[in-house]
Amino acid sequence: MDIPFLLIAGEAYINDERLPARIIHVTTYRLFISPTESSYSSIDCPIRSIDSIVMKDDIYLNIQCKHIRSFRLKFVTKNQRDYWFRKLDDMIVLPTYLWAIHKGCEGK
Repeated sequence: MDIPFLLIAGEAYINDERLPARIIHVTTYRLFISPTESSYSSIDCPIRSIDSIVMKDDIYLNIQCKHIRSFRLKFVTKNQRDYWFRKLDDMIVLPTYLWAIHKGCEGK
């Protein structure tokens, strides 16, 4: 499999049959988007730096990062947009086990 970037230690590629024509690459650490046209630059965004994802119209996802970076993804169908919204939204949610660790430290 051709990945347009080097994986860092502990990073794993998430293989998904719904990945559109090698445009969107998702790992346990990052969201990488390769543009179809050479006039656009690629996007390399750490998953945990994504602050919010908003659906616009029927085919757009607006992604806002914590460091004031934002970008818009355009999909062919509403179903694709909904799928990627759910997938990315699930990835940016804090794991529940962090709260369990925090609760265990209370009173110490």
